[in-house]
Amino acid sequence: MPFTTKYINKKHEKRLPATFGSFQERRTRKLLWLLPSLPSSPLYVPTDPKPKPRTMNIPAIQHMGFGFLLTVVLTALKRRFLWWSFYPVAYAVGDGWAIGWMWFSTFLGWLFKQLLFTGGGVRFYRDALPFFLGLIFGQFLASSLWSLIGVAFEKNVYTLFP
Repeated sequence: MPFTTKYINKKHEKRLPATFGSFQERRTRKLLWLLPSLPSSPLYVPTDPKPKPRTMNIPAIQHMGFGFLLTVVLTALKRRFLWWSFYPVAYAVGDGWAIGWMWFSTFLGWLFKQLLFTGGGVRFYRDALPFFLGLIFGQFLASSLWSLIGVAFEKNVYTLFP
């Protein structure tokens, strides 16, 4: 049978012992909504067993080097100047897929931090920190509770991202 990128179809799966496929298949399909990256079958055959070597991609290496140097410069400036507001981590994740949903929450966090520092200084910021950490931990606790309820009733009741 030649290598293929598709999952082995059902008529081939029925030839396997029941202990190998049936329980794992049911369990995987139940959890598939929770972890969509899992395959629906334990039998995934790779496309090519011997990958072919590629040539070196010089532009990609140059871009990675530039990104590394820019991150080092941003880190040095952030450590050297207290007023420097560009975070190296923000540069790294600024082009990620999740930032489209989280940009406003991140902006509000930055805004409240700036207001706390300018209005009351470090002392006021440290006094308000437990309140804001409580908001974050409360969100995680509520989402964990709803996720466990969803697992118990086998329904999707909570999604982190739209």
